[in-house]
Amino acid sequence: SAMDELRIRIFKAALPEGVNGLSCPDGNGYLIAVNSKVDELEQIAKIFHEVLHIWHDDFKNDRPVQEIEAQRHKELERILETVTGKNIF
Repeated sequence: SAMDELRIRIFKAALPEGVNGLSCPDGNGYLIAVNSKVDELEQIAKIFHEVLHIWHDDFKNDRPVQEIEAQRHKELERILETVTGKNIF
């Protein structure tokens, strides 16, 4: 149903050096931008990372950004290790 739908638009952009991706609320959904200048594996990992922010509704979280980022990076590493059987980063 429409109530269960989560809309996420993903696009590539030439982001500044050191910024491999970002996400933000956008009307009824979210936008994810990944850096077109990094390799495809990094882009895919960044999409997963940004989806974790969306899943956990981090945009409304009052905790320090560095704390949230560290937690999401650890979570992504655990997911990727589970899927691949190894740490790919």
